[in-house]
Amino acid sequence: MPLMVEGKHMGVPPASMGEFMERFPHYKENSQKYLEQKCRSIVPIGLLYVGQREMAATTPDDGSGAVCLCHFDSCGTETGCKKMLGLVKELSKDKLPGRMELHLFGGFRDDNGTSESLSIKLLMIHLNSGEIQKATFLDRGPDQPIRSARHFTGSEAIINIYDHKKGVLSIGPFNYSTMDEIDLLCRLPDQFIREHLSTSPEQEPAHFEDAVRAALVQIRDHPKPLQTVFKEGKPRQYKLEANGAWTRCN
Repeated sequence: MPLMVEGKHMGVPPASMGEFMERFPHYKENSQKYLEQKCRSIVPIGLLYVGQREMAATTPDDGSGAVCLCHFDSCGTETGCKKMLGLVKELSKDKLPGRMELHLFGGFRDDNGTSESLSIKLLMIHLNSGEIQKATFLDRGPDQPIRSARHFTGSEAIINIYDHKKGVLSIGPFNYSTMDEIDLLCRLPDQFIREHLSTSPEQEPAHFEDAVRAALVQIRDHPKPLQTVFKEGKPRQYKLEANGAWTRCN
């Protein structure tokens, strides 16, 4: 799939994000405009929150287009992109022909250059710009500790958490490994968690420490999730109610 920028073939891909910004400075200008935006507080009505190493695809009620969102973090990138393309094609198979866009967002500078490397890897597929609103979320959906425990213990797979045919948020089933000294880890102070349990401490949100601690407690209290969390090997499924709350439906 060729890389197109403003409708033109890009040619040789950039070797770094710095080179990309030099060749296409309007992306840097758009990024600056985003940074200057005020942050909106998003209520959970109609919200499907996609976490780390997760993806979800859906389509508007008017059927005008399909959207797939994925949170990449350098793991499972190639497989995740293929899944995204497959989901969008599936949702668009009965629609008129059109172009496929990929909006790449959220990269930053870190000491190890991980984010830049991931951005360049994704740029090899396709890129288009778009307006995205800064936001904070009052609610991130159900089973966040379970979902975080999966990638926190080393699972690199990117999983689809939403069944667009049934309109159901579906978590698992999956397994995760326990950790040595888990009781001690659950009692770690906030500063230690931020400095030592993140690859980019300065970029983490305010709720990072609480989220990590909740995942650690999940691992401690449920070391065998296939037995105690996903009973009978079934996923945990939720329907979105009109008031914005996800209700367990199985």
